[in-house]
Amino acid sequence: MLHEVESAHVVPVSEGGSEDIRNGFTLTQTLHWAFDRGLFGVTAARTIYVPRRVKRMTENAFLRQFENKPITEAKTASLRVHADAFRWHFDHLVKQRE
Repeated sequence: MLHEVESAHVVPVSEGGSEDIRNGFTLTQTLHWAFDRGLFGVTAARTIYVPRRVKRMTENAFLRQFENKPITEAKTASLRVHADAFRWHFDHLVKQRE
């Protein structure tokens, strides 16, 4: 079995994000592209959120399957994405899609 994943910066380096592991999130290439454009985000409860405008677009229907699902994270807390990074992503990229 072959699994394709990429490491996505939660806060882009161009926006002041770091190369720290707590600013990285592993996604497939398609989900990485969607995440970078704010087509979905991660809530404070560590679940997937898809904005209303995105859900209404038939082209993005596949994202609905992830809505409210918990993310899979490292068992070691120090290796998980920092809450501030997910909050930045949500506030700067996801909210504009409402």
